[in-house]
Amino acid sequence: MSEETESLQRVPLFADLPAETLAALAARLRRQMPPDTPVVYQLRVLTQRLRDQNGRLETLMTRDVAGRVADCLLRLARTQETPQPDGKVCVDARLTQSDIAALVGATRERVSRALTAFRASGALAWDKDKSRWIILNSAALAKRAQM
Repeated sequence: MSEETESLQRVPLFADLPAETLAALAARLRRQMPPDTPVVYQLRVLTQRLRDQNGRLETLMTRDVAGRVADCLLRLARTQETPQPDGKVCVDARLTQSDIAALVGATRERVSRALTAFRASGALAWDKDKSRWIILNSAALAKRAQM
């Protein structure tokens, strides 16, 4: 089953339709709207934003503050990272603890505790000179984000 067919199946209106019908619908949409049109580009951007928001909402509802902070840092690392030769990842977004708290829906104090725990475990460091977070152990943060 193609990604387009799976995407269409997630829409309640199309959920009960057979996969063959959805594949035909996806093919028809592709023919009628070539991929290089501005409308298709805008639909892709909106779809990605909706997926991101749904992911953030799920994270907010199912994870504790430390998990949400870890997830936030990893998301920022994917979009604004500066990889280093030694395997570290520098998050170039200049975020304060208050900024992170606003992003994850928590108080600054709770975020501070989570960041302190990550630094104590060796997963994260703060570069005072450049005011940026350095992810030392992405795997540890990813594991914590999934808890």
